[in-house]
Amino acid sequence: MVTEMEMVAIKSGEQLQIIRVAAPDAQWKEPIVEALQHKGESWVDTIRMTLEQSLEGVQCYYYLGLLDGEIVGNITTVEAIEMGVGILGHVFTSPTHRRKGICMALMETVTRDFAARGGEAMTLGTGYDSPAYHIYHRFGFAGIGASGRMIWEARPDFLDGYFAADSTDVADISWPDWSRLDLLYTIPEGSFLRGIYFGHYGPCEYEDNFLRLSKLTTDTESAQSKVLIKPGGEVVGHAMLVPDPRWHNDVWLLDLFVHPDFYPAAGELLAAIELPPGRKVQAYADSQSPQKIQLVEAAGFHQEAALRNQIINAEGQHLDVHVFAVTK
Repeated sequence: MVTEMEMVAIKSGEQLQIIRVAAPDAQWKEPIVEALQHKGESWVDTIRMTLEQSLEGVQCYYYLGLLDGEIVGNITTVEAIEMGVGILGHVFTSPTHRRKGICMALMETVTRDFAARGGEAMTLGTGYDSPAYHIYHRFGFAGIGASGRMIWEARPDFLDGYFAADSTDVADISWPDWSRLDLLYTIPEGSFLRGIYFGHYGPCEYEDNFLRLSKLTTDTESAQSKVLIKPGGEVVGHAMLVPDPRWHNDVWLLDLFVHPDFYPAAGELLAAIELPPGRKVQAYADSQSPQKIQLVEAAGFHQEAALRNQIINAEGQHLDVHVFAVTK
């Protein structure tokens, strides 16, 4: 479905036509894929997938800037429909049309339209203190430390409410978690070591890793990914169990990241993970994460190693990494 958004006079004096393409869309699939070829094969495959099939609970929008019918700019959002939580990405201006204000015009349309449709929060990642970083900041995106991660909130207290104490349940990962996990892993609170498998340290993105994890859990027997979720759909914790390729896939890896206020409920998240019989499972925690250490120990894991001064956090502190293991 295509929605005509507006015509905008840009710096060159040309009239930029902005349209919103709600995926899937057969008419615009090939032009969008062609315009975003520079993203690389894996992302092009993902873009094509969103334009070919509906994703339950998720809406992808492609905001296109057109000059004489040609795509000269794009911004994509991936949104969890019921939550109003999205990812902003694939920001692009054709090299021959840069410095005309196309990106600024698209950003103005996207942020205004997202809010008007009830959008509550968006995440993105870019180079810290880069020109793009400052453009996004102008549109209300707040930086998370020096990570390059940024969050836009419709209301200043939205995140406080999103992560406020409430009852929780455990669910298998689903398409709406694409943006909800990206938001969870972006927050400044919580462990510095957030995931070994994808190399998550401090505030980080989960946009492309969500798709990799979905494929991994589909293709690998006994691999699992579950979320700790509030009644309103807010994801406040995540656990995944996959074979560890560093050890010939003979050892399994349990990665776990939970908002610090929800560790009292995280036991049910771990309990929902079915450990493979006869296989060694390892979990890792940094030395500034006592709640995580207590959680994995309560689940039957024992410490088998401590790697001293193994990682350095954003504040320049050297942290130990504790290695825990269990065999069912």
